[in-house]
Amino acid sequence: MVCFLLGVSYRHGDDTIRLGFSRVSMEDIEKGIRIIGEEAEKVT
Repeated sequence: MVCFLLGVSYRHGDDTIRLGFSRVSMEDIEKGIRIIGEEAEKVT
């Protein structure tokens, strides 16, 4: 939920996540992955 509020959306499964890269710039991809990583560190 926090990632979505920060402008990043993704889909998760049992032990996987799905990221879509087709319509965003490389800069936005890097920013999104950084946000997901930072939020994941907070819950692990």
